[in-house]
Amino acid sequence: MTATCEVIARGAKLYVFSNCELDAGVKMACLPITMLEQDSDVESVGRAVTDALRSFRTNVPFPDDFNKAANDVLKDTGFKNWRAFSKGAQRLDVQSMGTEILVTPTVADARGGYATLDAKSIKVRVDPASLGRAVLDALQRCEFKSRLD
Repeated sequence: MTATCEVIARGAKLYVFSNCELDAGVKMACLPITMLEQDSDVESVGRAVTDALRSFRTNVPFPDDFNKAANDVLKDTGFKNWRAFSKGAQRLDVQSMGTEILVTPTVADARGGYATLDAKSIKVRVDPASLGRAVLDALQRCEFKSRLD
């Protein structure tokens, strides 16, 4: 099993979302969410990501109303939906790979969509300081385009 989570930087905050894999094989952001200041120390960032990876769940029943379930995850962030939350945000995919973690930046478009930038991924060992540093470095590798091809 490969655990995943997402880190989203928006404004002065970092939001670390645990992921869950639904019965249909679809992954979505799930609770818990950890919110940090972007200038938090690297160990705090790394611990938040490690905790989110540990919270990864599989075989979660597909919700009757997927959009409502997805938006309910945002209730403590102050945003009502992913479209509003994603505007101007940077997103990282984080994947546990045994003794290493892969942190992958993304390119965002004006509509709130993201595509991974696999060539810019950072692989680190599983320790909070290294992981936190990789997350902050990977955020600098994120890009924005007016439209994704």
